[in-house]
Amino acid sequence: MTCHCCHLDAVILKTHLMTMNRIFSFLSVVLLFVISAASASEKLLEGKKTILILGDSITQAGDYVMNFDAWLVKKCPARRFVVINAGVGSETVSGLSEENHAGGRFPRPDLHERLDRVLAKTKPELNRINGNPFPESFTKGQQLA
Repeated sequence: MTCHCCHLDAVILKTHLMTMNRIFSFLSVVLLFVISAASASEKLLEGKKTILILGDSITQAGDYVMNFDAWLVKKCPARRFVVINAGVGSETVSGLSEENHAGGRFPRPDLHERLDRVLAKTKPELNRINGNPFPESFTKGQQLA
C-alpha cells in the first residue's frame, strides 16, 4: 500500500524541480542577451563620435539625453562623444495629429517633415529615436534618411 503523503511529497518535489529548471533557463537566456547586447553596443560605438537623439518632449526635457551621455562616459571613459538632443515637444512619427492640437494653433510636429534637415545639419554617425531605453537599439544614421 502506497502512502499518500509520500506520493504528494514526490509530486511537490517534481513541481519544484521543474520550476527551478524553468527559472534557471530563463535567467540563462537573460544573461546571454545582456552579454550579446553589451558586445553589440561596443562594436556599434567603434569609430563614432557624434550621436543624434530624436524624440518628443521627454527627449527635449534633457534627462534622458543626460543619462545616456553618462552611460557613454561610463562605457567608454577614454573617449569623448558629441550627443545632440534634437527632441521636439509633442512630435510624432505617425504623421497623425488631432484636430485641435495646441488649441488649433498648429498641427502636431512630425519627424518625417524635418528629418532630412536635422541629419544634414548635425551629420551624426549614429542616431536614435527615443522610445527604447536601451542604448543597444541604435540604428545607423544613413539607414534612417
